Amino acid sequence: MKKNVMNFQMIERSLHDYIGSYESAVMKLQLSPDDRALQHQAVLALARMGALDLALSEYERYGLSNVRHHEDIMALGARLSKDLYLTAKGAAAKQHSLNSAQQYEVAYKETEGYYSGINSATMALLADMPEDIVKTRAQHIKKVLPPTKNLTPTDYYFIEATRAECCLLLNDINGAVKSLRRALEFDPLNYTAHTTTLKQFRLIQTKKSAPMAWLKEFAPPRPAHYAGHIWNQNTPPKSPAYDDMLIKISDTIQQNDIGYGFGALAAGADIVIAERLIQEGAELHVVLPSGANSFVESSVRPFGEEWVTRFNACMKAAKSVKTMSLSRQATDQDLYLIAGDVAMGQAILKGQQFDVTPSQVLLHDERIKNSMTSLHAAKWLDAGLTQIMLPVSIMSSKKNNEEREMPKSLDIVMGVTGSAETQTFSKLKDAIEASRLHFAQSDQRTIALVYANDDVDERLGALTEKGLPRSILLSDEIASSIALSQRAENVMYAGIVNGANDVMEHVYTLRN
Repeated sequence: MKKNVMNFQMIERSLHDYIGSYESAVMKLQLSPDDRALQHQAVLALARMGALDLALSEYERYGLSNVRHHEDIMALGARLSKDLYLTAKGAAAKQHSLNSAQQYEVAYKETEGYYSGINSATMALLADMPEDIVKTRAQHIKKVLPPTKNLTPTDYYFIEATRAECCLLLNDINGAVKSLRRALEFDPLNYTAHTTTLKQFRLIQTKKSAPMAWLKEFAPPRPAHYAGHIWNQNTPPKSPAYDDMLIKISDTIQQNDIGYGFGALAAGADIVIAERLIQEGAELHVVLPSGANSFVESSVRPFGEEWVTRFNACMKAAKSVKTMSLSRQATDQDLYLIAGDVAMGQAILKGQQFDVTPSQVLLHDERIKNSMTSLHAAKWLDAGLTQIMLPVSIMSSKKNNEEREMPKSLDIVMGVTGSAETQTFSKLKDAIEASRLHFAQSDQRTIALVYANDDVDERLGALTEKGLPRSILLSDEIASSIALSQRAENVMYAGIVNGANDVMEHVYTLRN
C-alpha cells in the first residue's frame, strides 16, 4: 500500500512552514541582500519557531531597528520585545514590556496600522502604565477600525477580534463577547488565529486578575489520545451493554469537545473509539507500530474478518497515518511502546498548538493487568493530564491478562551538520543532554535527533541539511516523546521537511 508510507499522509496546512519560510528568505537574500521584506520574513520565521536569540541577532544585523514608516517591520521589533517579556521575570520583564509598548506606539503613530495600535494598548497594560493611557489607546483604536463590508473572512476576523480586545481593555466584557462571536462566525475554522487571540486575552485577564471562564466558549476543539484492550473475540453481538458503551463514548467526545483523536487501530477498543470519533465529526490521526499489512495480521485479523473491514474504513477516513517502521514486524513490542508514546505526544502537541488541555479516553477492563493499555494510562497520569476511563466488561482478553516484561524503547540517534559521525543513546534524557551540550559548544551547526529506525541516515540528513543554524531540530516522533515524558513547553513547532522517500514530516526545535 503505497499511500501508507512512513509518517503523515497529509500535512496540516494550518501549521505554517517556518523553516521553509526562513530558508526561502535567506536564499533570496543572497541575490537581494538589502530587501527589507525578505529580512523581515527571515526574522519573523525565526521568532515564530522559538529561535528568539537568533531572531534578535539577525534583527540587529539587518538593521531593521532603523526602518521607519513600515508597520510590519516596526511591529516586529515590538513583537521581539514582547517575546522577551514573556520569557523574563522581575525588573527585566518590566523593561521589556515597556520597550514593547513604546515600539508598538511608535509604529502606530507612523503607520496608523490598527495591529500595532491595539498591541500598544495591551502592552501598556502589561507594562503597568497608567490606566488612562491604556483606555485612551483602546478607545482610539476602537474608533478607527475600518468597516468590515466586503472583506475576506480572515480580515473580518482580525478586525472583530481587535474590536473585542479594545472592549476587554475597556472592561466591557459583553462587548468583547459579542465581537468575538462575530469574528468566529466569519472564520470558524481558523483555530491558529483563535488561539493567538485567546492567549492575548488571557494575558489581559491575568494582568487584571479578572475572570476568564467566559473564554472557554471560544476555545478550539480539544485533542485526545485514545486506547483500550484488544478483544479476543469477534465483534460482540448487539446488546444493551454494547449499545450503552457506544453512547458513553459519544457522550464523552461531545461533552469534552474532542475534535482530534490520536491512537492505533487494533481490533476492539481502538477501532470502536475511532469509529465514534469519525461519527462525531472529529479528525482521526492514526499511529501504527508497523506497516498496515503487518499490523492487520498481528492485531486485527486474528480477532475476526469484520474487524479488518472496520480497520480499512477507519484508515480511509483518517486525516493522517503515521507508521513507526515499515521494515519490522508488528510483533516487535518496542514498536507498540513507542507508537503509544508518540500518539500520546501528538495529542499533547496538538493541545499546545491550540492552547487547550488534551485528554486521554480509555476503554478499560479492570480484570486485565500489566497490559500495554495500562502502561499508556500510567504514563498519561504521570504527565499530570486529564484521563477519562470508561469501564467495560463485554470482551474476553485472556491473552492480554498474562504477566509480561515491558519492552525496551527504541534508541535515539544524534547527528550534526557537516559530520558523518552520529551518536546513539538508549535513553531520551541522555540524548537531550548531549544535544544541549553539543549545542553550547557549536557555532552555526544544526543538531538533529531521530529514532533509530527506518531510513535513519536519510531522516537525519533531512534535518541537519536544513538552513536553520544554531538550533536543535527534532523529528516529529522525538518531539512527541519529549512532550509526553517531560514538558510540551520544551519543544516548539518549526516547520516541514521532505524526509526519507520524499515524505513530508513535521519538525520541532528543542528549547534551550
